[in-house]
Formats: sequence, C-alpha cells, structure tokens
Amino acid sequence: SKLVSVLLMLTGAAPASTGGGMKITTIAVLGLVVWSAIRGEQEAVVMKKRIPRGLAQRALTIVSVTLTVFLGGTLILTTAEGGRVPFEDVLMETASAIATVGVSSAGTPGLGTLSRIVLVLMMYLGRVGPMTMALALARKQEGKTSHIRYPEENLPIG
Repeated sequence: SKLVSVLLMLTGAAPASTGGGMKITTIAVLGLVVWSAIRGEQEAVVMKKRIPRGLAQRALTIVSVTLTVFLGGTLILTTAEGGRVPFEDVLMETASAIATVGVSSAGTPGLGTLSRIVLVLMMYLGRVGPMTMALALARKQEGKTSHIRYPEENLPIG
C-alpha cells in the first residue's frame, strides 16, 4: 500500500488543480509517446490529434527531473538515517516532499537534521521547481533559434 501511495503521490493531480506531483497529463503524454515508439510510429497520436515533439520533450524533462530529485533525496535520506528508518518510510517521506502532499509515515520530526533539510529543499523544489520549469520550457525563447542544422547520427541504443 505504501508503494501505491508513493506512485500516486508522484503522479499527482489534474493540471488545473492545486495538487502537487507531476500531473496526470504529463504522465499520459509520456505514456503515449512511449506507446507510439513501441509500435514503431514516428508521431504520437491520440483522438486524431498529433502530440507536438516539444510537448513530449517537456513531459520527458519534467518526469526525468522529478524522478532524479526523488531518487537523489531517497538516497540521501537512506544514507543519513543509517537504517534507523525503514526504506518504505523513506520512500513515503521523499515522495510526499517532492509532491508537496504533507503525508508522513516515518515521523518527520524524528528524522535527523540533514534529512529534514533535504526534505525542506525537496518541498521547495516540488512546489516551485516543476511549475517554474514547465513555464520556462513552455515559453518560446526569442532569439534562441539556431539557423545551423547539424547532420544526424544514428547511435546504437537499447
């Protein structure tokens, strides 16, 4: 049940709500892009509408940054607490902090000073960071368009 709670906290709420987390539309866009790539399609299409490449890149960026901060915070808390707090409680604390949910299973006041500082920073990044990043990425950058087109390189991935 704690793992499901962590996943729900990270996924977040609807875009027009005041809830934290990544937003369900961000997860949906990323899921559609992955599904279209699995099927070998060049573009993601849903209900006869094409998802722009820039939107897909912003969704990937938001998910990547949020998961990186979440995993980094989890690593720091796990190390700082030295096994005093069960791992599933550390996951709950960090997910709650980055998604600004306010739920605690480990008892935040009982954590060490470093852990509490990390949680405060994660709460701040969770509230201000993803919103600011999404707005900054959504704006068109005037004068940032390069007229140089470099050749493509197909790299082996997988």
